[in-house]
Amino acid sequence: MGYCTYLFYADGNFYVQMYEVIVLHLQYKYNNPYFIASMMLMPINIFIEVAKWKFLASKHSHTSYIDAAKGVVAGLTLGFITPHALGDYLARVYFMKSDHKIQSIGLVLISRISQFYITLFFGLLGFYVMYRFSIIAEDYINFPVLVLFAVCCVLSVYLMTHYDMVEYFLLSFKPLAQINYYFLILKQYSLNDFSTVLLLSLGRYVVFCMQFLFLLKFFEIDYYNILIIAGVWLIFFVKSLLPTFNFLTGLGVREVATLFFLGNLGLQKISVVSASFMLWLINILLPVMVGLIVIITARFRKITT
Repeated sequence: MGYCTYLFYADGNFYVQMYEVIVLHLQYKYNNPYFIASMMLMPINIFIEVAKWKFLASKHSHTSYIDAAKGVVAGLTLGFITPHALGDYLARVYFMKSDHKIQSIGLVLISRISQFYITLFFGLLGFYVMYRFSIIAEDYINFPVLVLFAVCCVLSVYLMTHYDMVEYFLLSFKPLAQINYYFLILKQYSLNDFSTVLLLSLGRYVVFCMQFLFLLKFFEIDYYNILIIAGVWLIFFVKSLLPTFNFLTGLGVREVATLFFLGNLGLQKISVVSASFMLWLINILLPVMVGLIVIITARFRKITT
């Protein structure tokens, strides 16, 4: 992956080529059905996240779809500029109508973790596919670590649905006792509730994948196979797994992963990175601009009242 990192960050000509490819496609192929489809899936993507957040928040306080939508898009905006998307927690809690907003931080964590579990599952499946087709050498995969990682995630799902065990552990250690306050809200959720959240997360993940595949078509990647699909799974997996400190590092991680997993399949490097960057523009930058308007409007109303 070192070469991919060097290519993305050090080769200025690569940036120029990517920019030219994107501009030309938007200028002359803006009515391409694959591009239109990927754009139309963006509000569906946001709506699924809004529905998931409303479902979680409604158990704690009366939350309308409007309030949930404001929290989600404002969270995207603040998460865009804060380390590890910490602003997402603050924004979602801010737009909740509750006298105990601080306890809702645990709900944001559940929402994010559920999405990560789906990404993890398909990421591990992607590793298996790439390994079976000898695209990824065994040297790149530490199977015991992957298995341990998967077991820990399954265990954490179990513990979230049996929070009494977690509470007993936290209260047994004084330094951790204060953390318990933020997660007591988990007791209100059943296994069926967590299953619903996971299903909504799966729906959102499917939309992400469809958008990426449509954009690959838009940038003249004219065929699909299981390896390309597995590569898309792994790109999302790496992006979710590696820590990012701001929107620039997060963007770079996605593009380097794209070069590594799809570029090594013999696909045109400029095309696959352009598709990845366009996905970022559609799913992150556009909603962030909407979220900025929501934040400014909310701030103005607070000042005037």
